[in-house]
Order: sequence, then structure tokens, then C-alpha cells
Amino acid sequence: MRGGGGGDIPVTTLPPVLACSTCSNIAVKTGSGNGVDEPITQTSSIGANGCRTVTATCTAATPGIEVNYFFSNDGADLGTASATTTITRNFVCNANRELVLTENGVSAVVDEVECISAGTPPVCTTCANIAVVTGTGSGDDEPIIQTPGTDANGCKTLTISCTTPKVGETITYLFTNDGNDLGTLTDTTTISRTLTCDENGDYLLTEGTDTLAVDSVECITATAPVCTTCANIAVVTGTGSGDDEPIIQTPGTDANNCKTLTISCTTTKVGETITYLFTNDGADLGSLTDTTTISRTLTCDENGDYLLTEGTTTLAVDSVECITA
Repeated sequence: MRGGGGGDIPVTTLPPVLACSTCSNIAVKTGSGNGVDEPITQTSSIGANGCRTVTATCTAATPGIEVNYFFSNDGADLGTASATTTITRNFVCNANRELVLTENGVSAVVDEVECISAGTPPVCTTCANIAVVTGTGSGDDEPIIQTPGTDANGCKTLTISCTTPKVGETITYLFTNDGNDLGTLTDTTTISRTLTCDENGDYLLTEGTDTLAVDSVECITATAPVCTTCANIAVVTGTGSGDDEPIIQTPGTDANNCKTLTISCTTTKVGETITYLFTNDGADLGSLTDTTTISRTLTCDENGDYLLTEGTTTLAVDSVECITA
């Protein structure tokens, strides 16, 4: 084609509009009374063949409940599809400008869809975390980790795990329900049990052939004996009694699992006399002397004091100084 100035005007030929690209969104039905209507979100895309696909997604307001699509065409029921919480289907526009749904290899024209849910989740999905009890005085409380899950029936589960900071130590669960003692379970280092929410909204613990409703749990380890709690002994310096030498403190455990503390001091001059000066609550307890190196082992007692035994004499000690002349 020539323009007014004598030049050619390019002619653009547009591709034909495919009928399968022109389908509108699918009609949404509500109010059938089969359940609670849930909103449907529709998005569209154009495929490589130029045909439109409408993706319809419906999500229940309450997570974990069943949600259903009801399909129809010209008022005729075409069946349903179900999922948990969210359901999505793709409808493909055909050459007749109809939306087609393919399910399990079977295709059907669909012009209307409704999305409904039961509205109320099953009671067995509603259990909250179990109450954790502390401070009963039965032992030292340890933290409990609660991990939710779901069983094969769609009911909520709760795995409770508790670990002692000391490997090999006995650890115990104390279970109660409505304030009633349900007994204990014991393991070593880590204890774990899985509870299942039932149709009454209670967590059930099954142990062997026994199943009990449980609403609270405490995790304890045995309270550490006082004789395991002594800290390092105080080191005194600068009294002017002699030249201070460093003291090495090495903790240990005796046959009764009580804490011990070996204190060692070495002079820089081999063969030199070296002396320990012991005190308790500021009171002088006397001294012990050796050559080059002096070492003694103290034992923590049931009062939380370190005891020094020398011959037939045992004294509580809370501080020591190591000197050379």
C-alpha cells in the first residue's frame, strides 16, 4: 500500500485469535447448603499452544480441615474433588470456548464450581501443647521440647522430649491429669513420648496396653547431692609469710560420686621447702610442708565444704596459700 507521500506503508498481519484463548473465568456457585462456602481465587495463563488455562484455588479458613470442589455443567452434577486446607484445579479452554477439567484421565466440560468446607475442624486436630509443670521439688527440672505432628487419621500428635545435661543420668517424666498423679516414666539421658489428640480434645499417652488422658508433665533429674556442688577452693596470696607460688586445682570424683579437688604447688627451685597454709572462715588451720612439690586431695562433704584429711585429723578448708621461704 502506498502512502500520500508516495512511499509504501508496511502492512502488519495479526495472527488469528484462537477460540481456546478466549474463555472467561469459571462461574462460582455458593449457597448450596452442603457446608461452609470458601472463596475461590482464579488466575489465568496462556500455554504454548495459545490456549488459556484457568487455575482455581480454594483455601479453607480453618487450616487442617477438608475442603471440597463441586463441579457442574449446565446444572448437571459432575462430581467432587477433595483435599486438606487447600484445593487447586486447572481448567483448559477448548476450541468451543469451554473450560475442560481432566481428572484421572477423564475430561469433562465444567461451567460452574463451588468450594465448601465442613467449617469446623475435627476435635482431634484442636489439642494445644501440653502444660509443663515445674518446681514441685521432686528433682531438678529439665526443659521439655514439644513437637507437633499429625497421625494417619489426620489427628494431632505431640512428641515431648527431655534431655539431661549429664549423659548417662536417669531422667523421669511425671504425668498428671486434672491434678491427679498418673505415675512416672524413666529413661537414661533422653526421654521421649508421643501423645495423640482424641475425639474429646484430650492428649492420650499409650504405654504398653495402658492408655491415659494426660494434661500436664514434668521432666526431672535427681537433685544433685550437695557433695557434688563444691566449687574450687579460694587461693590466698600476699600475706607476707613467704613467696607465693601458683596452685593448680584439679577436680575429680571419689567412689561415692562426691567431688574431689587435688591442689598441687611446685617451687621453681628443685629441693626447696614448700608450704601450704590452710584457713577456714578466716581461722588458721595450720600448715603442711614438703620438698619441691606439695599436693593434697580435698573431698566435698554433705555440707558443701571441702575436707582435708591428714592422718587421723579431718578439717573443713575454704582457702589455701602456697609459699616458699
